[in-house]
Formats: sequence, C-alpha cells, structure tokens
Amino acid sequence: MGGAANATAAEWEHCDWAALVWEELGKMDPKPNMVILNAGIWPNNSGFTPAASQNGLAALREIGVKPENAHWRTTTRVVPDHKLGQHKTAFVGTHKVDERMCRHLRRIDFEFASTFHRDCFADCRHFLEPANRVMNEAILQIAGGLPQDYQRLDKAIATKSHEEGK
Repeated sequence: MGGAANATAAEWEHCDWAALVWEELGKMDPKPNMVILNAGIWPNNSGFTPAASQNGLAALREIGVKPENAHWRTTTRVVPDHKLGQHKTAFVGTHKVDERMCRHLRRIDFEFASTFHRDCFADCRHFLEPANRVMNEAILQIAGGLPQDYQRLDKAIATKSHEEGK
C-alpha cells in the first residue's frame, strides 16, 4: 500500500494506530513535529481498542512527536432534526474513540460544528464552505499557524443558510 498522498480512499485504511504512525508519518522526511489525528465516523472504528490506542501513542513518541504537539480533533456527528425543521441539525455526540484519545492527546473540540446550518454539510459527516474554513482556522489557531494579524471568519456565518449568509 502506498502512502496517504498516493492512495485512494478505498486503499487507505488503518485499524492499527501504530501501523498508521509508522507507515504514514514514520516515512516522512523530515518527521512531523506536530500531529493532528481524527478517526471520523467509520464502521471500523470498533477496531480502535484501548490497546491499539496505547500502541499508537507509543509509536508517536518513538517517531519523535512530543506529547504537547500531538492533538486529537473530535468528530461532531450531526443528523437532520426534523422537529427543528429540515435545514437544522442536532448534535449526536462524540464517538467513544474521541473520548479515549482525548484522555491522552491535546483535544481539539469541534462540538461547535453542531451549530452549523445544514447547508454547510455535504452529508451528516462532511462539511462544505464556509464550515471548512471555520474549522481549518480553529485548527491553525490551536497549532499556532495563523499570523497574528489574520482576520478569522466569524463562526456565526456557518450557522446561517446560504441564502441568509448572502
């Protein structure tokens, strides 16, 4: 299997966190000094056991990622809530993998994404603009990657329909 950059979504699958770290991150030159991980919402998440999580954390340390530079981005799953109207969403909750990994890695909490308008979702898991920008800015802010004078997009823009946001 090739690296993540050369693989299709169907080819790139890891149920072993240590294998992911070694096969993808461990082969990078130079090695990353900061890592942001996320499991998403997939049927194979049940394979991410506590032991697999611990092995993945050990692999991060072995490739030189310092604990303060290892982050876990939570997945906020939403579903249409027809009681609130067709274009509203309701927070379902974080995945048990998120809860486990956030005990060991710095948490990047995306629960705020549950307030995004349905127009910002391609489906119940994937975001469109402006939600992508809001979330990427949040990650870059935490990672220290935004210039000091950078003007972040107001999160409220993602809570409105595309028509309301115009």
